[in-house]
Amino acid sequence: MPLDGLIILDAAQRPILQSTNAVLYDQVSVPCNDIHLVCALSPPTDPLLGIAFLNAFINVLKAYFGDGVNAVALQDNFDVVYQLIAESLDAGHPLTTSPNALRDIVTPPSLLNSLLGGHPIPWRRAGVRHVNNEIYFDIAETLKALVSRTGNTLSSSVRGRIDVDSRLSGVPDCTLTLSNPSLITQPAFHPCIRLARWSSHQSMSFLPQAPPIPITLKITSSPGKFEILLTSRMTTHIMEKVELEIPFGSPVPGLRGIGSSWTWDARSHVLRFEMPQIPPSGRYALKAEWNPEATLHPFKGVRGRSEGQIEWRW
Repeated sequence: MPLDGLIILDAAQRPILQSTNAVLYDQVSVPCNDIHLVCALSPPTDPLLGIAFLNAFINVLKAYFGDGVNAVALQDNFDVVYQLIAESLDAGHPLTTSPNALRDIVTPPSLLNSLLGGHPIPWRRAGVRHVNNEIYFDIAETLKALVSRTGNTLSSSVRGRIDVDSRLSGVPDCTLTLSNPSLITQPAFHPCIRLARWSSHQSMSFLPQAPPIPITLKITSSPGKFEILLTSRMTTHIMEKVELEIPFGSPVPGLRGIGSSWTWDARSHVLRFEMPQIPPSGRYALKAEWNPEATLHPFKGVRGRSEGQIEWRW
């Protein structure tokens, strides 16, 4: 690739955004206000190609963020900048660097803000705040296979899913790196995943989802039991088929639920309450009780789960 990627530095020479982790043996840079744009080159690429691309990309940034484009503006609109990089640089070759052409592909921040009511990220509500900054990952794998009576595998497939429960405040920028991403084929991503970063580095860079929460939970607990008061925030609509899952992380002797239909998944150690519907501003008082002498190991961090379905053909 002639151009290995683009790195944008602030006034202190710290990276703000980058589309490459390549070792910068050959590079060119162009300043713009309080930022520097650095382009990594693959030998024997003519440095003038990199300089021309950087100047063209600066014109794009000025067209989107004004002549006074700076580090703060890029940090506040990093999702737009990453889209611009993805459209301007394709497999190391300059692609679309005309601001007018890019406007038809990447929505400018001012228009995007007006379309989304002033909030530029559709999958994350504004002003997210949590007391404890935590993020949880559920990794589920499912194996399906057909095996002949001689033990030979006729067909098999493995599907994986990563569910993220983000409790991070503000606008966090997260990166999830897999030990062997080459095993993943035909991935399907949530819109928050930056596809350009996955294509170039096989890592998942994302701004976690934080959708508006339609219910309020008030939880009180004591040894051997807890109570949950679930209140609908919907004032005009009925919520149907509401499920509340509570992972315990270990077997719970003598567990029983009170307040609605409930089930216990002994495999994943999850208590599940099921409510057919909740009327506008309605409430459910849910309880769970178990042996108070039981030792529980609550789930934190990354949790894995594997399932298998094997059919023997005779």
